[in-house]
Amino acid sequence: MKRREFLGAIAAAPIAIRSVTARGTAPRTFEIVTRIALDESHDAGIAWVPLPLARTAPYQVDRGHTVGGNADKTRVERVAGAPMLVAEWGHMMPPPEVSVTTKVETSDYRVSLASPNGAKPTADLANHLKPTRLIPIDGIVKQTADAITKGKSTDLAKARAIYDWIVENTVRDPEVKGCGLGDIRGMLEMKNLSGKCADLNALFVGLARASNLPARDLYGLR
Repeated sequence: MKRREFLGAIAAAPIAIRSVTARGTAPRTFEIVTRIALDESHDAGIAWVPLPLARTAPYQVDRGHTVGGNADKTRVERVAGAPMLVAEWGHMMPPPEVSVTTKVETSDYRVSLASPNGAKPTADLANHLKPTRLIPIDGIVKQTADAITKGKSTDLAKARAIYDWIVENTVRDPEVKGCGLGDIRGMLEMKNLSGKCADLNALFVGLARASNLPARDLYGLR
């Protein structure tokens, strides 16, 4: 599949509800409709549609989803912990289309950085310490991370140092196609620290993981 044509993603206005969280703030409910149409000359097609985080997100609740369109079959898979709706077509006539309507309830959420909260290492956190093809944690990535965090003794101090380094040294490049590749080894070796969200986020994640700080990319709708 060489390209996908995204017809649109629409976030509806918040729906008023009566429930109140423990913090006293009323949750907000959103309905998000994603429509995808594939215009290809191949014999088959596949589309991956992100679904709301729920199991690991204390700030939101997944209220379910519905699927429309003409896909031959659909299923839900988890990719690096993120749920995805997978739609497949065994043919391309009529033109493949899929629509996914999700409802999600969100609420304000804060984590105090003033003191440790007693969190214990878990299998999920261990997954966020592993390297990937585009986010290695050795070589120049490890060397850069060590230089940035030199003299920092706590996890919070290391994370702040990496964040400050990212802010001071990287630049968003609007000319980069899409969200960027997120190839952080190439960025560091070429000394080209410009890019878009996938590039700059991945660079932070890689430097954090190289410093033994669990980190992950997280994308969403604003």
